[in-house]
Parts: sequence; C-alpha cells; structure tokens
Amino acid sequence: MSNIIGAEQLHSITGINQDRALERYLEQSNIRYFPSKNGPWTTIGLIEAAGGLVPITAANSDSADEIL
Repeated sequence: MSNIIGAEQLHSITGINQDRALERYLEQSNIRYFPSKNGPWTTIGLIEAAGGLVPITAANSDSADEIL
C-alpha cells in the first residue's frame, strides 16, 4: 500500500474537480502538497500531520525515499 495520495484520489475524496481549487483547499487545510503535471499529491503522513496526529518531521521521514 502506497502512502502517496495522488490528484485523482484527492479529487474523489474532496469532490473538487479543478487542480487549482484543490490546491487552495489543501492550503486552507494546512495540508502540505506537491504540485505535479498530473495535479497535486500528498501523503497520508502529511494529512495526519495537518490534523495534529503526528509531528511533521515524522510525516516527512520516508516520503522522499518513496518518490526518488
């Protein structure tokens, strides 16, 4: 199971169809995201960190390794 939540999943979860509107929603929700040609993406850890469930450093510890 991947920790990455892609644009397609984010659009489905939020009901927001436009990438820029989705980015604004993520920003307003304090969810760190990364823009890409396929739309914004984030990780489960970053969503949890925005909700105060885990420290931001723990949320980011493995995300770069998965992407690279």
